[in-house]
Amino acid sequence: MKPWMPFAELAALVAKRNALTPTALLGRRRNNRLVRARWELAWLCTRLSGESIASVARRMDRDHTTLLNGLARLRQCLRTDSDYAADLSKFEEEVADELLLPPADLGGLTASRRKLAGRVTAATTFMLDRIIAAMADDPLGTIARINRALDPEAPAYASRPARAEQLHHRPAPAAAAPSLNAV
Repeated sequence: MKPWMPFAELAALVAKRNALTPTALLGRRRNNRLVRARWELAWLCTRLSGESIASVARRMDRDHTTLLNGLARLRQCLRTDSDYAADLSKFEEEVADELLLPPADLGGLTASRRKLAGRVTAATTFMLDRIIAAMADDPLGTIARINRALDPEAPAYASRPARAEQLHHRPAPAAAAPSLNAV
């Protein structure tokens, strides 16, 4: 499963930060401002999602070697310009908060942990979509299934109402037999 990556939203945020349009950011023109913004987009995509550079390059309609070169040059800029490094780091945190992405600094083995966090986010989103769809069709049954999944030993907390077709085809209740004590 690929990690969830809101690429279009991320491109829009990077374009806004650099006073560009998303179309210009992903276009073919080359000037210093556009190129640096593309480096930032590639940097954020790889850092926040754990996606490979080749995958990000496909999304940006670029060759992966172009992105490798751009990321190497961006790293050099970050090493030499501490103000720019702090600014980009702050922007990365803001983007992660706005797009509800897992934090970029996950301790040791950050690349694998970031990849795992992206997969967990994607799986959670997928499961929530399934739960919402099931709730629309059968809310009480969905709640009962969730409760059984959480605690299989417990009784179902939400009873399932009888369906209309079941109500019409039930046999009539048997008449009560007269009691011997009734006389």
